[in-house]
Amino acid sequence: MSAPNRNPFADDIVDDPRRVDYCVPGLNESVRHRVTEAIDALIPAGGKPTYQARASKALLVISPRAGFGKSHVIGSLFKALAGRATLVNVRPFQDADSPWKSILMRLVQELNFPAALHSSQPAQRSAVQLELFAHGVLGQLVAEELALRHRSDEKQIIAFLRQAPEKLVKLKHKSAWRRYLQKRLADPQWTGRVGQRQLQHGLNLHTPLSTWLAVLYHYAYDDQNWPLKQACVDWIGGEPIDPEWTRALGLRPAVQVPAQQTAGQSNELAKSRLLDLCQLAGFYRPFLICFDQTETYGKSAELARAWATTITDLCDEAKHQLTLITVNLDPWEKRLRPFWEQASLDRLETPYLRLDGINQTQARALLEYRLAQAEVAKKTAAKILDDAHWFEGLFKDRAEKSVREFLRDCASRWAALQSPQPAAPSEGKSDLAALFAQHRRDLTVKPRRLVFDRDNLFWLFNELANGITGISHLSGSTQNSQRPPRWRTADKEFVFILESSNHWKRWHNIAKASLQRRGKRPKQVFVCPRTPEQTPIPKPSWKVAAPDIAAAQQSGLFILQLTQEDLATLYAAQELYADALQGDIEADVETVSDFLRQQLAPFWQRILEWPEPTATAAATAVSASAPTPALAQQVQAIVRQKKFLSLEELMTQLPDATDRQAALDACNQSPDVGVHVGPQSTILQWLRRK
Repeated sequence: MSAPNRNPFADDIVDDPRRVDYCVPGLNESVRHRVTEAIDALIPAGGKPTYQARASKALLVISPRAGFGKSHVIGSLFKALAGRATLVNVRPFQDADSPWKSILMRLVQELNFPAALHSSQPAQRSAVQLELFAHGVLGQLVAEELALRHRSDEKQIIAFLRQAPEKLVKLKHKSAWRRYLQKRLADPQWTGRVGQRQLQHGLNLHTPLSTWLAVLYHYAYDDQNWPLKQACVDWIGGEPIDPEWTRALGLRPAVQVPAQQTAGQSNELAKSRLLDLCQLAGFYRPFLICFDQTETYGKSAELARAWATTITDLCDEAKHQLTLITVNLDPWEKRLRPFWEQASLDRLETPYLRLDGINQTQARALLEYRLAQAEVAKKTAAKILDDAHWFEGLFKDRAEKSVREFLRDCASRWAALQSPQPAAPSEGKSDLAALFAQHRRDLTVKPRRLVFDRDNLFWLFNELANGITGISHLSGSTQNSQRPPRWRTADKEFVFILESSNHWKRWHNIAKASLQRRGKRPKQVFVCPRTPEQTPIPKPSWKVAAPDIAAAQQSGLFILQLTQEDLATLYAAQELYADALQGDIEADVETVSDFLRQQLAPFWQRILEWPEPTATAAATAVSASAPTPALAQQVQAIVRQKKFLSLEELMTQLPDATDRQAALDACNQSPDVGVHVGPQSTILQWLRRK
């Protein structure tokens, strides 16, 4: 039974489309139908691959104003298209010079999670979407080659390989199939013939098909080699990988990602990777790429134009994907559309799709659903359901209204029934504090969101931080990705390096640049945020780079290790800011920004007060955090015996009083133990010494 003071109507903003579990019958069904119809046109017929399926127009969904359910529509589509499309919710990019880098990162992060992982479900060890993608591509290609032989005894095999990828995952446990694939992929004549044949069909990739097949094979089949799997993810994401993994994947120099790239080169590579993934999706499932919270692009003409160009290129060049855009009418007409060239506007299907308000019949259904979901007692629910005067009065002057407006009417009615006394006027800051806390709670159960997010971090250090007390100068430009955010205080300059790579040379160069600034004034500090799913820096295997990185950390390199709790707080700030920007809350952007700067004061101080550790202090800090020798030996013995296990499994074999962080530190400090933070769990692996 719901607690009597829990308002069933308080939640009136959808901040995560994947949490949508109910659709009001009849509400905006025409919009959902048009999108699903467009996706169905891209799906291969009869389980066979498709090569030229392309949606030449993007679909634009216009909401009369905030509160009509843009994000809810995306959520309902995610639910309806599960198993039929790969669904990617693209949060706004902040850098006009590198949009493709951001979109590719979103897509790869999405592929690296299970399709069925819902924010309210516990993470399970099910196949992630990238693994299904790999099995789908490899299975379909082999099926195509076998079909050319017209052998009756292979028809059953072909039919099996053309099944849904979920059914192909079991093949990785079949040694005969693995040997068959390995032999074919290692044969340049076979891969050359397949590549030439696919090119004739229209599969025109920027990177050779043979390279893609090698990367996808190792990701799907090398379950026991987590560093190699991560190298595959990095390569797909346009990041450089260490030489040992380059050799393991058999990558030729022409397809290796340079350790040093300009922002323009990195962005172009990201675009080519994304277009290749969309091409290969013809062997799997089409992508539905959704652009939500689009008001952000209206912050500057450069962002609006960059977004328009990106949409144009997606429509013109990307196959097997549908682009879906949601906008509020006023920002679209005043801050976005004016900066779109006619050529970009021509890529939008007309007439635009428009969201409807909720009518009385639909409102009644939503009212009953919310009360039932909250398990409100029948007697209490009847006070609202049977109040025809109140309910009909909501629609007295109009036939429909926004869903959010209706829910707020219901929330007010509920509050009045719970407390006959009129509510005291609310304090703006109290309301913002409650919303901020709610966003933070919501984010703690969204593993898809608690990962490295360059755009969110760029906004945090560049835009939100502009106004922090104690900073006399702040620079950084969304129009020039070569200029990272910079803070200047009386005696320091903080440069924020948003580096997602795991490559030793990138980090070695950062360390050397930091060391070159040693002793100069103002003292320059390179701040490099690092999130939990990323590999700790430096890696034990970096024999050349590790000493310089360690030396830089003593002088001007601050590797800012963020926990999932940190990310929930920092990303909650962006959620609340987006609420204000979209008009989802009454507070304006300036008020919310001021509030957030105050809320994040401890985080700002954590950076501004970065110490300049002496060797003694550093040694003391390491000693204080180091696990005991007994624990280190016990951890090593368990991992050596098991060879491959999760951190959770390790904890069950240690004494109950063992601190989880101490056990993880023991793993990180051992050169024989590999620690791999995946999207669902932390995996430990025993590494053989060479």
